[in-house]
Amino acid sequence: MDSGSTDFRPVQSMRWNILRPETLESLFVLYQATGDVKYREWSWKIWEAFDRHCKSTYGYGAHPDVFNKNAQCCRGNDDKQETFWIAETIKVRLDEERSDEL
Repeated sequence: MDSGSTDFRPVQSMRWNILRPETLESLFVLYQATGDVKYREWSWKIWEAFDRHCKSTYGYGAHPDVFNKNAQCCRGNDDKQETFWIAETIKVRLDEERSDEL
């Protein structure tokens, strides 16, 4: 996730992000298994990007182009919040924040 790394590069033809939880879940499991804080840091960076680029007036929506920071989310068909956003994505993030208590 650092600028010199080739890890976590999206495929050019798949520019959108619909806020799926799988990457956050994987980072949570990796942190739990290894104790390496870089996985928590990466998760937090993803969360900040969701908040910065996918937040709309009443929730969070899909980002149409992860290669373009100026692309506007939540327009047309993407002006919706998927049910898994709360049920899975936010839950994983909260679990990660509380992981030291679990």
